[in-house]
Amino acid sequence: MNKSQLMTLLVALLVTALGWIIAVSCGHQRSYLRVRTIGIGNDLIVRTNSDRLVLIGPSLRSRLEQLLSSPTKLETVKLGDEAAPFGDGKATSHLILKNQKGERLGIRLRREDGDKFDVLGYWTPDVLKESLSHRVEKIPLH
Repeated sequence: MNKSQLMTLLVALLVTALGWIIAVSCGHQRSYLRVRTIGIGNDLIVRTNSDRLVLIGPSLRSRLEQLLSSPTKLETVKLGDEAAPFGDGKATSHLILKNQKGERLGIRLRREDGDKFDVLGYWTPDVLKESLSHRVEKIPLH
């Protein structure tokens, strides 16, 4: 093997190793965000608040209290933002809570410095049984 072939092999191995390190790192970050978002959802169900959130405005707290008047579970956790028209690409993750009455509440979150998340907004997603379409009602945060 000459020097040029050896150098090519070495570069290929370094690129592969770097790609693997990046993939593993991204996987850990995604897992971390998912676990944190699940924790926030569970906190909100139990206490209508979470130590992991920077602030919950009064309108969101009121909406949570209404939703939690019936037994509620964490229905969905997704990384990234909700699709338009509500999402604008700024959320790190979002979750949907659903109670036994079938009412849902979606909450968009953005990770801030450290372990805290900021609530970017919330909405009421309704799946219409007739058409299975997705309707989004914008609700002001404050």
